[in-house]
Amino acid sequence: MILRIIGVWAYSDGEELPWPAQHVDTQWDRVERRLVHDYLEESYVIGVGALDPDPCRICGEPLERGWSYSDGRFVWNSDLPHYVAAHGVRLPSEFVGHICGVVSAARDSEWWKAVAGVGGGQAKLAPPASAALHEIGQWADAEHPDWPQLGQQGRGWDDVDKECVVEFLRTCVGIGDSGAPPAPCQLCGESLEGSRIRSDGVFCWRDDLAHYVERHDVQLPAAVVGRINNIIDADIDWTWWKTAYTAG
Repeated sequence: MILRIIGVWAYSDGEELPWPAQHVDTQWDRVERRLVHDYLEESYVIGVGALDPDPCRICGEPLERGWSYSDGRFVWNSDLPHYVAAHGVRLPSEFVGHICGVVSAARDSEWWKAVAGVGGGQAKLAPPASAALHEIGQWADAEHPDWPQLGQQGRGWDDVDKECVVEFLRTCVGIGDSGAPPAPCQLCGESLEGSRIRSDGVFCWRDDLAHYVERHDVQLPAAVVGRINNIIDADIDWTWWKTAYTAG
């Protein structure tokens, strides 16, 4: 997997990287601007680097940039939200369109039903390419008897894999709120908040899914775990960012 880096700015004339001051948009729609800012701040932390604080190219404020965030397609440092919130630096239209597409995407649970038994023959079945997000982590109940039964899921994790998966499930970008009230865990009865919907751009799930993995060792399909590991281990593409504002 290759992630496109965004939000890395030029230090001096002659560099191939963009200058943020050239992309300040004082007319940027406030709702869309806030959506982009929140998306940048909420996304999954894929790494902590050794980068020193860096002065903002516009106002000179020292900005921490040691955290790297990703949404499964792009990657950026923790200073990027400042440019959006403080200065209205509008990011490339392809990236903004990607964010709006993820947040507004339809959701489909058919793939999740097909991989109901993690130990079964379809455990490694990858979801089909789709504009819809594939819902995961829904469990059978009286209203939805065709959803996966918790008892059919495998148990047991490699400790490192489990830690990474739980962190991923808890911190990926929030794309909405189902409005559902807290509900008891089907295995231990603990009241769980599950109204927040999160996504990595391919899958989406409720906040309570992390509980089932962390507390009860419920395994997820190999395609889900594989995508998480691929994002963590992804290579970085710098080429796109150099021309992102001029492409198209």
